[in-house]
Amino acid sequence: MAPQIDIEFDRDRARVLGINIGQTAAAIRAAFGGTLATQFNTSRGTKYVQVLYPRDFQTSIGTVSRIPIRTLGGTLAHVGDVARYVEDPSEPLMTRTNRETVIHVQANLAPGATQSIVQRNFLRRLAALDLPSSVAVRANVGGQQQNLSDTVRGMGTALLLSFLLVYLLMVALYDSYRLPFIIMFAVPVAAVGALTSLAITHQALNLYSLIGTVLLVGLASKNGILLVDFANHMVERGMSRGDAMVEAARERFRPIVMTTCAMIAGMTPIALALDPGAAQRQALGIVVIGGLISSLLLTLLLVPVMFMWLGPKPRGSTEPASAAMRYPAAAGV
Repeated sequence: MAPQIDIEFDRDRARVLGINIGQTAAAIRAAFGGTLATQFNTSRGTKYVQVLYPRDFQTSIGTVSRIPIRTLGGTLAHVGDVARYVEDPSEPLMTRTNRETVIHVQANLAPGATQSIVQRNFLRRLAALDLPSSVAVRANVGGQQQNLSDTVRGMGTALLLSFLLVYLLMVALYDSYRLPFIIMFAVPVAAVGALTSLAITHQALNLYSLIGTVLLVGLASKNGILLVDFANHMVERGMSRGDAMVEAARERFRPIVMTTCAMIAGMTPIALALDPGAAQRQALGIVVIGGLISSLLLTLLLVPVMFMWLGPKPRGSTEPASAAMRYPAAAGV
């Protein structure tokens, strides 16, 4: 039985005291449900002023009785003068799904709490309870927990597909499986910067940060394309892999820095969240900026090393595989 209290008004007494029943009921609703008192415009948008009783005052019947009411004669009365309280517990509601009894448990997040962290801790505590096999705990359909799980699953699938499609596109362009594989090594280093930037700025891994991670698949591979494509042309002209990568790093360093700085500048307004309501999308800009910075620094080291190991040999060259280790320091210049 769920506790419930009905408020019944004495209309004869209200008529004698000059109290309007409708105004009395509205005052009770305003005290516990809140009412919009006024609104005003600021530079950050429209602000609404809602008036309601503090939470500590919403747990006592005496508080309801002391709510002041203005009578028709202009004097003050109280709700308790014309109202009485009747305990009327509501009947329990039993919900069934596929002939199974279902109990819905709901809760609100505390200020500053992150839903993904709360969900992870809840599942950890739930596993420690050793519930019987007949009891199953699942996310409610249409609830925030289910929506979060669906979002993470969908964005994970999109991330894998984007990685695969970018790789297949470069396979078609280069007519090779090896060169695109070398280029795609720029993506993991971008993910390192994306996650590190979220940790530094205390941002959550949400829908917008996942969208930014998907964007990084294409943006980060750009640095690898600039390096590997130039070095591959040099190798086709007969230059050794080490010399080709050194030349590629020297010639492509400026375009890589310029394009990376341009993309960082474009994402800076989103990361700073200067406009009203922009804080929701702030994680997207932070993820992209962090991924681009780490990609700029680490791609110039990792991709040249992988090209020295897996890159094509000059035509007619008998260069052994171990010779690729002679230039790792120079390739990252």
